[in-house]
Amino acid sequence: MKIKINHRLLPILFGLLIFSVSAVPILVSAADLTFSPQTPSVQAGGQITLSVSGTSGAVTWFAGKGSIEGVGTQVTYWAPEQVGNDVVSVLDEAGNSGLLKIVIFPGESRTNSPENAVWEVFTNRNFIHTLALSEDEKTLWVGTDEGGLEQREATTGKLVRVFTNLDGLPSNVINSFLGDLGGGLWIGTDGGLVHRSDLGKWTFYTDPFELLNWFPITTLLSDGRGGLWIGVDTYETEGISGLVHRSVDDEWTIYNIPDLPSFSVESLLSDDGGGLWVGTDNSGLAYRSGEGE
Repeated sequence: MKIKINHRLLPILFGLLIFSVSAVPILVSAADLTFSPQTPSVQAGGQITLSVSGTSGAVTWFAGKGSIEGVGTQVTYWAPEQVGNDVVSVLDEAGNSGLLKIVIFPGESRTNSPENAVWEVFTNRNFIHTLALSEDEKTLWVGTDEGGLEQREATTGKLVRVFTNLDGLPSNVINSFLGDLGGGLWIGTDGGLVHRSDLGKWTFYTDPFELLNWFPITTLLSDGRGGLWIGVDTYETEGISGLVHRSVDDEWTIYNIPDLPSFSVESLLSDDGGGLWVGTDNSGLAYRSGEGE
């Protein structure tokens, strides 16, 4: 497996190399930043106190979906009303940075423990994010918000099965689909990238720096050569771009466009010349030519 990455991302992404999905959800770069609590969870619309140590100088906090109240090394995080995951980032005066994953649950049924940090809670399947039809047009795949993945009969709409994190999905929030030539299905979730083969085999994929585990995958696009373009919502996190490519040979590239130093990718479109249009959230439209310019 080969890796390519823009040098501007190395300070933050270096910390991701020491993070694993089952480990405490913290990444650090440069200095050894330590968060408390280490595995935070909070009720939707609620609040929790967060603190960080190991910083140098003034500290700035950023929240992807929620909001931060206060300044310094201890602040109050206010969760959004939407159940799911959020990411809080910290940047100090010396350029050291860290990310903390926060699990947002709907009621009082969750406790703040490391064991619960790997679980997702879903309420219903009424909110639909994306749809896909199988290659043989027999199966309709339905991606829901917090309700997992539905498998339905395409002709009747009859529900066949519901797949959730209990079946191995990294998240119950399904954002995007992409079918492949072999009859398989790529699935972009809030917690990672999954492929389901035509034989029903599930395979979890992530880039070597595990960006796809931290941020929601918003859109998927074939590169026409067996590879995959992946759009990621980075919550406008400083220094982290939302465009990732995986080649057919499992070579991963994380792109950072100089004119758009921090952005979240919402949509992707290719043209006949091999170029790529990139639609972002709050940072405009970008274009990458077939020659890579």
